[in-house]
Amino acid sequence: MEILLVNDDGIYSNGLLALKSVLTEELDAKVTIVAPTNQQSGVGRAISLFVPLRITKTRLADGDYGYAVSGTPTDCVILGIYKILKKVPDIVISGINVGENLGTEITTSGTLGAAFEGAHHGAKALACSLQISKDHLKFKEGEMPIDFITPAKIVVKVVKKYLDQDFPCDVINLNIPEGATEKTPIEITRLGSRMYTTCIEER
Repeated sequence: MEILLVNDDGIYSNGLLALKSVLTEELDAKVTIVAPTNQQSGVGRAISLFVPLRITKTRLADGDYGYAVSGTPTDCVILGIYKILKKVPDIVISGINVGENLGTEITTSGTLGAAFEGAHHGAKALACSLQISKDHLKFKEGEMPIDFITPAKIVVKVVKKYLDQDFPCDVINLNIPEGATEKTPIEITRLGSRMYTTCIEER
């Protein structure tokens, strides 16, 4: 199985690495990481039309290599499919995002934007996000003091069902509650209303 793994939190996010580890181990999959060089939360499905993009082969904390892209999560999907893999993967997985994507603001989510782009090119696509109550962690880069292994195992459980049962949809938006275990029931539901209020900070 060929998996393209992307995110919007950046290539050094330990959520990305935890998911790669569990996907590789439990699905015996070939996982290729193509992720933004820097934090790209809130960019939605934006693509880079007027600036050159650089792809850098990057050594990860587990000793393997991924590809860092100087662009958006959507850029990562496009370059992953057409430049790095040179084919459409079995599934594009975006995450694990630091922070939930539960409201109508998902259109601004880089995590969801990457999944939408994967589906647009004919791949099955899944966006996965972990609820985080500590807001100061949501837009950090790099390693964070969060257990991503259990959420990664939940993602794999959903991926197995998605691929085996051929869910009738192009994109699954999976949100994992803080403190969830592998025994936490999985529910199919609908988006909530707005999660955030709009504010402007003048300086």
